[in-house]
Amino acid sequence: METQYLHEFVILAEQCNYQEAAEMLHVSQSALSKHIQKLEEELGEELFERSARSIALSRYGSVFLDYARQISELREEALRQIQKVRAADARRLVVAWPPALERYGLVELITGFQRQYPDYEVHRILSVDPVGALRAGRCDFAFAQADTSRSPDLSCVLYQEDYPVAVLPETHPLAAEESVRMEQLKSEKFILHVRAEESTTVPEATLKQLCASAGFEPVITMSAGFSSTIVSLVSQGLGISVMQRSQIPQNQRHVALVRIATPLSTDIKLLCLRSSRPLSVRSDFIQFVRQNS
Repeated sequence: METQYLHEFVILAEQCNYQEAAEMLHVSQSALSKHIQKLEEELGEELFERSARSIALSRYGSVFLDYARQISELREEALRQIQKVRAADARRLVVAWPPALERYGLVELITGFQRQYPDYEVHRILSVDPVGALRAGRCDFAFAQADTSRSPDLSCVLYQEDYPVAVLPETHPLAAEESVRMEQLKSEKFILHVRAEESTTVPEATLKQLCASAGFEPVITMSAGFSSTIVSLVSQGLGISVMQRSQIPQNQRHVALVRIATPLSTDIKLLCLRSSRPLSVRSDFIQFVRQNS
């Protein structure tokens, strides 16, 4: 049963005049007549008593009018509430990223966006799988280190460039090289960057992926949760590490940072679904990220 037809029935019942009701509803008299006929066919009874010059509610129409009016009013209320939610959604933004990416200034980025656009409501969520959260509809954007070449459903904007480096003792035979291949590190003992509560952090995944692409499994002899600790361990000759360049503070002594030659993408990207609704808040956020990359 079309709720719009119920609304038209209520107006016609109040006016008892097709021309006046049609003008109020901004429809033609013939369309209004057809809609009322469809209602009567569905109910199996005539809602109006018709004569050559006038119409009046039938006994069935009188019974039906109160219910039709209630349904019509509920419809209008539902539409108003939907509009309120739509207006709120037009100002609301949810952004997800894994804990390991907070070092890239994402909190400061969001704070800056809120400062520039105080009318927008921005929510941040931490997720070990931000791309999964994006595809599940739990967020509007996701920051991630992800290869999107095989993800046609995703659109991406480069936020920051990053790359893996081998952290070597300054006396290591490869310390003076501009770059190294993972194959050259096959016999090394690795110190892993990992935190217990972040067992799926990007650095661990990156190390394993790099080693696998070179045809070997890393021998991990130690692990630590802080970059400074790892650098200290490497400087003491206890092993080497593979880390993102951005993880390591500048001007480290007694170690060498040598870029690893690899096609593996470790750039930080802003991702969204290509099917996302083109809201102003989303366009403004994409533009803000581009300006602050």
